Amino acid sequence: ELDAQHIGAIHLYIHAVEQSATPERAEPYADTLADLAPSAGHLVHMPAHIYMRVGRYHDATLNNMLATAADNEFIQACRSNSPIYLAGYIPHNWHFGWVTAAISGWQSKAYELADGTAAALTAELLRAPGMAVAQHFLSQPLYAKVRFADWQGILASPAPDDDLLYARGIWHYARGQAFIGLNQAEKAQQELADLVKIRSMPETQVLRFFNREGAPVLLEIAETVLTGMIAANAGKLESAMATLESAVVMEDSLPYTEPPEWFFPVRHILGEVQLDAGELAAAQATYERDLEIMVENGWALRGLEKALTLQGKTVQAQAVQDRFNAAWQNAEIDITGSVISKAENLLVESTTGAE
Repeated sequence: ELDAQHIGAIHLYIHAVEQSATPERAEPYADTLADLAPSAGHLVHMPAHIYMRVGRYHDATLNNMLATAADNEFIQACRSNSPIYLAGYIPHNWHFGWVTAAISGWQSKAYELADGTAAALTAELLRAPGMAVAQHFLSQPLYAKVRFADWQGILASPAPDDDLLYARGIWHYARGQAFIGLNQAEKAQQELADLVKIRSMPETQVLRFFNREGAPVLLEIAETVLTGMIAANAGKLESAMATLESAVVMEDSLPYTEPPEWFFPVRHILGEVQLDAGELAAAQATYERDLEIMVENGWALRGLEKALTLQGKTVQAQAVQDRFNAAWQNAEIDITGSVISKAENLLVESTTGAE
């Protein structure tokens, strides 16, 4: 009220309300912050914390693109040796940007920013004590390929070094997803076994993201999701739903952070399996809950539209389709549900040559 352009106050206000039930309170201030401090990468990025909470995913991506440009100028001018800034703040902007680009269907930008997330790291940062989050950032290109069903791209991705246990575990998870997508169940099962072995190692259990328990929990979610997907692929839908529901519980127990630590809402997978099992009302509830968490995200809207249509709720389905069209206006691909099928993704086919 005293100074609507106070940079420090806006920064802290965004943090104060982003997790609240009314994050839109900060929108007018978020809209001004980047222009007030255009050379400060973190401040240029900060509006994205509000934009993501109110469904402005494309705007969040644009702000993070500007933030990465500001950070590049900073790095060229100043040789910072702060592991927190270099391994935390800088890749965070790239990471945030690819996640919001993916939410809005902007695949090429999601890939570019996910690759930038990994490229921002050095071998020293990847092995710094208490900084396993750097391995999390290193894994983002694989996460992006899983989101867009880029199975051949995943299988062409080299293995991380053996000592990077978290990144290695996620590599096995992504390969397992790829083999499921390619209907190679035995190979998917082997990747799951390799993931379980890594997750169970004592050295993995002590990995921390900024001194909070991140790596072991995310690997457990990855293991559980992959287990559920293997069951679904085998037609064991009841088992798959039960397994994925347990993964949802784990995902919901993660500490609040933007973007979320787990990249791919488990409810998007669960909803599709529920639809396959004829559990239409349950799928509707799954998508509606996801939309409460990540408002107006196109993936859940498309799944909800399908669930309503299959129940004969045509008026409601049309209203959701209109919402989807608005959410998907900057997308490069079309989707028919909350999980993309390989056959749908023409952009993957055109950019990777995958069959």
